[in-house]
Amino acid sequence: HAAVIRGYPAELAWSEAGTEPNFCVQFGTTNRLWSVPAASKSEAISTMHDLINSFPVLPKQSEILIELPMSLNRHWGDENEREDNWYRWNVEAVDKKRFKIKGVSIASPIDVFTLGYRTAPDHVLLKTAPSIGVLEYFYNHHGTVAEVNVRLVEIEWPKKP
Repeated sequence: HAAVIRGYPAELAWSEAGTEPNFCVQFGTTNRLWSVPAASKSEAISTMHDLINSFPVLPKQSEILIELPMSLNRHWGDENEREDNWYRWNVEAVDKKRFKIKGVSIASPIDVFTLGYRTAPDHVLLKTAPSIGVLEYFYNHHGTVAEVNVRLVEIEWPKKP
């Protein structure tokens, strides 16, 4: 599965008023969700088709966002072996929660995973739920003031032809 996304929350922290949102392609494999930046909508669409047709070959700038199965204290994206859980994605919490999201019917509490990516200058917290996706995105820079705190409030499903 692959999708072209415009305005992924990660770009909000350093954006300026009036700046057009960027594009990326998110590409799901059996156990991973990858993100690949794109300079334009046409490049994103082309990249999406290339990914679908050339997998398992991925572009150099591909980044793993999520790796399954998720469980407490699981980690991925290690660039080097560190014992402090920094500079890699970590499952920091697993909670059962209820959410009210317009367009989604959630009858009972669902598993929500809090993923953290912590570095010396900043950190990201991402809350995600299987079969729904990203529920909340939080970014905080520890020096120059830059912060993002967004949450999913509505899902609009494509209309059937």
